[in-house]
Amino acid sequence: MSANPLTALLDQLATVLNRNVAQSQRTSTLVTQLEGRVLALALEGTPITLFFKVSSGRVTIDSRHEGTTDARLAGTPARRSACFRGPGPARQTACAVPAAGSRATPRSHSGSRTCCSRRSRTSRKNCRA
Repeated sequence: MSANPLTALLDQLATVLNRNVAQSQRTSTLVTQLEGRVLALALEGTPITLFFKVSSGRVTIDSRHEGTTDARLAGTPARRSACFRGPGPARQTACAVPAAGSRATPRSHSGSRTCCSRRSRTSRKNCRA
């Protein structure tokens, strides 16, 4: 276990995330498509930015990253947690986050509605669905 409490917490969070990813073939497939990529999640109103890195089919979470990221999402912790609540208009509004990066363009996934249906009107024009 790490001496840094934040690192220890992020390691535990990554363990839970990877356990859940392993339980779903579809999610495992999506994670493998992110191999070698880094996503930054900036928690607005806090000094915290989390970096999600995918390597060897596993996700790691860290509070530091040297280099560029493939995408960046930002939002308040309360707004980010709203994405995990049940379906409906409130969830769709809460999950529409500012995204930046060359790989932040919404795309459709087979067997589901297009990602664009969950994005703001301005980002729909970039959809490749």
